Amino acid sequence: GLIGNKAYFDSLSTAQFTSSSPQNIPGFTYYNIVIANSNKTITNNCNVRGALNLLNNINTGTYTLTLGVSGSQPGVLNRNANGTISGRFKRWFAAATNTGSSGLFPMLVGTNYRPAVVEFTVAPTAAGTLTTEFFSIPPGNSGLYLYDFSLGFVEVNKAAVNGYWKIDPIGSSGGVYTLTLTGTGFYGISAVTDLRIIKRQTAGAWTLPSGSTAIAGTGSTSAPVVGRSGYSGFGEFTLGGDSTQNPMPVKWLSFDGILKEEGVLLNWKTVQEINNAYFIVERKTENKTDFESIAKEFPVKNGSIKSYAHLDQNNSKSEIYNYRIKQVDLDGKFSYSKTILIHSNYVSEEMIVGPNPAQDFIEVRNININEPIELIDALGKIISIKLENDKIRLNSIPSGIYLLNATSLNGERKSMRIIKE
Repeated sequence: GLIGNKAYFDSLSTAQFTSSSPQNIPGFTYYNIVIANSNKTITNNCNVRGALNLLNNINTGTYTLTLGVSGSQPGVLNRNANGTISGRFKRWFAAATNTGSSGLFPMLVGTNYRPAVVEFTVAPTAAGTLTTEFFSIPPGNSGLYLYDFSLGFVEVNKAAVNGYWKIDPIGSSGGVYTLTLTGTGFYGISAVTDLRIIKRQTAGAWTLPSGSTAIAGTGSTSAPVVGRSGYSGFGEFTLGGDSTQNPMPVKWLSFDGILKEEGVLLNWKTVQEINNAYFIVERKTENKTDFESIAKEFPVKNGSIKSYAHLDQNNSKSEIYNYRIKQVDLDGKFSYSKTILIHSNYVSEEMIVGPNPAQDFIEVRNININEPIELIDALGKIISIKLENDKIRLNSIPSGIYLLNATSLNGERKSMRIIKE
């Protein structure tokens, strides 16, 4: 019968979702399942009893994808480089040791692959499940400074601002495990070997648990692979380091500008300002090579998200200006925001989007756009997307109603509702 008419699939059966177009996967219990040729979205909680053959991404949204049904039937994950999970993934672990893919959580966050691998070196006393999810929320620095003598010496005084992994056990207890995390796209990494995994209970203070041992980091500064052995118990995890070796700088949430009658109004937002001394507003015209400093702004004292503004009144009405913000640490290290362009002699532009509703792509016309462009879904989740030859590809975007937000080169904020079929 049709998949839509089944809620439970017989042993040894295989459900195949192999369309080249994005597909929704009904929230059933499957035996084996094949995910291939395009990204998929589950529409309710899904269980896979046997083999999860993952050749493309699955987006779980607010639901959970579960592999296995018991300690004696934990399921098997088979995947290629495109086989990832965006959202919440639960899998069964037997009361036994394990290695490699049997403990892999292949998490995708945006376009960044951030897997977690749990390998029990001492068997748990009871079988159960572990549920893993990555939260793109700055985790703060409570409990830091920490000092790790388990592999050389590293002072951990800063947690990565990109977010954290949360691993929740149900039923599983006891045992000792090694955890390996890959921080693809994490900010400010310059010395992989000086990174450490740090652990906390929900929103608590970061720790380096007694008896655990760092494993020398591998990978690259853009995709560091960091491990630690001797763990017992679960919680929240992220990467930490010494800010003099891995600065993990101020995270820029936004930077934009808009032309007003009295001048160019610049606005920017940041989070996790550790050791931030000040900001310098820099500007240059299109016919010049070097930026000039035009203002200095000092840090805002309160709030985890900090908002700043500067009005540049000293500009010509017939120039194209480039603006950027230079952030300077107390030790003199610095980082830059993105660069934005403002046309001071602009005429307001009207954004035209079509087709709408759309399936594979929409075209944005009659406007010059400053990237990134944002799509906001019905739950308020922000999806950053790119404009390619005036087109936005929607193949990997689930069906639904979205708000498209874009900023023109003139600094005008444009919004339009679009429907993805």
